[in-house]
Amino acid sequence: MNTPGALKWPLRPLVALGVLFLLFLYRNFDPDGNSFFPGCLWRRLTGLECAGCGIQRALHAVLNGHFKTAFFLNAYAFVVCPVWLIWYCVPRLRRNAVFFYSLAASVPLYIVARNVLNHFYHIHI
Repeated sequence: MNTPGALKWPLRPLVALGVLFLLFLYRNFDPDGNSFFPGCLWRRLTGLECAGCGIQRALHAVLNGHFKTAFFLNAYAFVVCPVWLIWYCVPRLRRNAVFFYSLAASVPLYIVARNVLNHFYHIHI
């Protein structure tokens, strides 16, 4: 029985291979020193950091065992992204609108907080 949105069988191994290839790239190549990793268009246009700025470098740090460095590159990824994953995996939480809107509101709040703290107090989160 096919469920809507489910990957067909031949695509699953291809997706898994793609994920493994990306993990290999991020483990072995530093996004800071290699130009084939995409940059942040928002930062290039505005000079401000988005909620995702630093995630590539943080992933590289995590895959190399540098968790403290990864946390300081993008704290949002460590704190809120696991909550997003829990929200996605638990059907009862997906039906809770307050939980979803709280998570959705955390994105712009983090963007504002990280840019204000960095600009005025030179605190990078």
